[in-house]
Amino acid sequence: MTEPIDVMDAAARIRELEQEVVRLRAAQSAASQLHAILDGSPQAILIHRGAAPLYVNLSFVRLVGLASREEALRLPNCIEVAHPEDRAFVIGQVEARIAGRGFLQHYEARILDTKGATIWVDCYASRIVWDGEPAAMVTMTDITLRKKIEAAQRRSEKLLSTVFRMSPDPISLTTMKDGRYVDVNESFLKALGWRRADVVGRTSTEIGFWKDSDFRQRMVEALKRDGFVRDLPGKVRQPNGEVRDFIYSVDVIQFEEENLLLGIGRDVTELKRSADRLRESMESAELANRAKSEFLANMSHELRTPLNAILGFSEIIGGEMFGPTGHPRYVDYAKDIYTSGRMLLQIIDDLLDLSRVEHGKLELHPERLTAKDVIEGCLRLVDGRARDARLRIATELPELPLRFEADPLRLRQVLLNLLTNAIKFTPAGGNITIGANRIDGSGEIRFFVADTGIGMTEAEMALALQPFGQAANAMTREHSGAGLGVPLAKGLVELHGGTLVIESKPSQGTRVTVTLPEARRLPAAEPNRPVRVQHQAGITAGGFVARG
Repeated sequence: MTEPIDVMDAAARIRELEQEVVRLRAAQSAASQLHAILDGSPQAILIHRGAAPLYVNLSFVRLVGLASREEALRLPNCIEVAHPEDRAFVIGQVEARIAGRGFLQHYEARILDTKGATIWVDCYASRIVWDGEPAAMVTMTDITLRKKIEAAQRRSEKLLSTVFRMSPDPISLTTMKDGRYVDVNESFLKALGWRRADVVGRTSTEIGFWKDSDFRQRMVEALKRDGFVRDLPGKVRQPNGEVRDFIYSVDVIQFEEENLLLGIGRDVTELKRSADRLRESMESAELANRAKSEFLANMSHELRTPLNAILGFSEIIGGEMFGPTGHPRYVDYAKDIYTSGRMLLQIIDDLLDLSRVEHGKLELHPERLTAKDVIEGCLRLVDGRARDARLRIATELPELPLRFEADPLRLRQVLLNLLTNAIKFTPAGGNITIGANRIDGSGEIRFFVADTGIGMTEAEMALALQPFGQAANAMTREHSGAGLGVPLAKGLVELHGGTLVIESKPSQGTRVTVTLPEARRLPAAEPNRPVRVQHQAGITAGGFVARG
């Protein structure tokens, strides 16, 4: 027979069960909230007993690159996450925590994610009880970026330290407040002759570093005004009392809340001495050049008076103006004296002109000219010489007159010098061409003299442009001349604002081009097509010559 149910006991039992359900629901809610808190933590959390993990939060899952918490909990050995080089250290720490021995609560270590990338983590470790048994718990914060920044900073500091130590220039660090030396490099000590113990910790005033007592004050004022100093000249005193010239560049850097001056110096003592010697040499050269010019001017004028007398009397004797000389050789000798005198007078004139050009004392007197008139005037003067040398001369000119402004005397002097050289250095039967045209697009006017003569090397061309320069040794050259024609022509062309260029090769002839600036050209509608004119040829001494 069934025992009767105690209603009161049943009701009490139901209330107990209801309370238990409430407690279970509260516990579940608390656990859920705890999981949410742990999963929301930015720190990765791992609880384990040395092998399989007991608990991980989502931050740990993301840190090591796993897909889910379940995948993390299936890891056979969570210690394998540690970097191989840090694994022994981590294992020792885990064993110490579980056993309750001494262990580090805070340390840094490396772990590997699923792709093998290294991650630096900042770890806080503790010992807890999990399911009634000891376990190890560690929270990890990713500090990889901080580690990279620290490594870069260490590399930068190492680089700066290396530059500081190895720089060939003297470098110093001083306090801005009182100029006390914090550090100096070896180049500083070597260049200035100081010992480190004599410098570091002392001020520049205490060691008497600067020759001028107010130099540092001026440097600091410049720093405050401009923020930096570049190549500031100053004089420093060595321990032996010798004064050296330096230039200093200084910047302000902040270190441990203190302003320091980073100074880089360079010893320019020898450079300054060389500059002084060069300046003295230039002054001496200028004085010598001025004395030379004055000497040439005085001597040239002194030579002209007797030379003019020689020319006049030789011309009278050669022309037998007062009757026969008695012997034909006297007439020939008088003509030779006259010819030599003319040559000497030309050299004197060239010397005077070259001296005036070099000193900017030769004035131009421009006139309106045509290229045809200038060239034909020059040809008339060299016609006899070309005839004697058995040479052909041709001209190339535009169809319409090429008009410009220039000093007629000086321009003819230029072209005559070039023509004379061409005649002198072109073998018999050769050709010479003189011409002018306008350079398309620029409006510049170009004259040229070209020959089929012996030509020159690059070195000989450079020498020919120097006063008294000769393309051959004085003992071996076959042609006379003082070497003034080309330098004088170049100087006169440059006085017009133009240029003179030589193009030449041995045995292939020479071409000299004179270019006058566009400002010299007068407006005119003129084609630039050159017309080559071969002058009527006549036979003289077995060769052809140009007929003017």
